[in-house]
Amino acid sequence: VEGKPSFVEILPDFFKFAEGAVLVGHNIDGYDFPLLRKYSDKAGFLFDNERMDTLTLAKKYIPNSEVPRYSLEELAKHFGISHRNAHRAMADVMATAELLRIILKRAEK
Repeated sequence: VEGKPSFVEILPDFFKFAEGAVLVGHNIDGYDFPLLRKYSDKAGFLFDNERMDTLTLAKKYIPNSEVPRYSLEELAKHFGISHRNAHRAMADVMATAELLRIILKRAEK
């Protein structure tokens, strides 16, 4: 991130981009969204977006007898989701999106 804009600098553009969108993430309610709110509140932006947390949804729709843990890595491995470069932004985005599709299919049943 050296030489890149800070989060506070890109916040106005991200706020416009995310306005009205449902934010999806794995543990978004426990990690990402509280950080987003912390920094955005200081900068005068109110993020009140609806959220879908794939961790919470996984715990609801995937029995713990099926997976040993609910980490994104473990769920990706269990469902055969490609997740090379774990903990890198785009790799996590793609794995989370695929996991969400799987969970939503289960929720429909």
